[in-house]
Amino acid sequence: MKPEDRRQKLGALGEQIAQTFGSTNPPLMGVGFIAPTILIVADRNEHPDYVIAPKVETVLDDLLSTAGIPYERLFITAFMKHSDCTPKQAANFLKQQIAIQTPYLIALIGKQVVGHYFGDKPTYQIHGIAYEQEGHLWYPLMRPEIVYHNPAMRFVMEEDFKNMHRLTYPHFPYNKLPEQLDLF
Repeated sequence: MKPEDRRQKLGALGEQIAQTFGSTNPPLMGVGFIAPTILIVADRNEHPDYVIAPKVETVLDDLLSTAGIPYERLFITAFMKHSDCTPKQAANFLKQQIAIQTPYLIALIGKQVVGHYFGDKPTYQIHGIAYEQEGHLWYPLMRPEIVYHNPAMRFVMEEDFKNMHRLTYPHFPYNKLPEQLDLF
């Protein structure tokens, strides 16, 4: 699917969400590359003008940079697209978004979204492990702001992000080394 088509379909999904909840403004569907290798899905954000809270974004930027994951291959979105949305509705909207964007890996950040897809399993027990479901890798992560409350967790978070990069590295097309040509 062409990027313009993906953009149009994602916009139509936003309109559908707005109509579902009687809103005139479609939600911010996310930020990033329209056909991502990695789709990061975070719990609901209390800041409606942002996909994720600015404080969390700072830590996330640092973790992505440390792991060598380029922003050009990401799309960051919120699980709960509207304040009146139920988890079941959110999962349905996310399923439609995944069908449009076709990411290779879906990173889930936060208790609510991880709990929806993995049940009552605590995030600290299943984080950093890829689970294959529905043709995608689902990758639960702890919330990045944990490093503010427990600085010792920074190493664990960095390892989870480095592992995410190892899983997706073959799917970053520009990571291939250029072919060396013989001139003689």
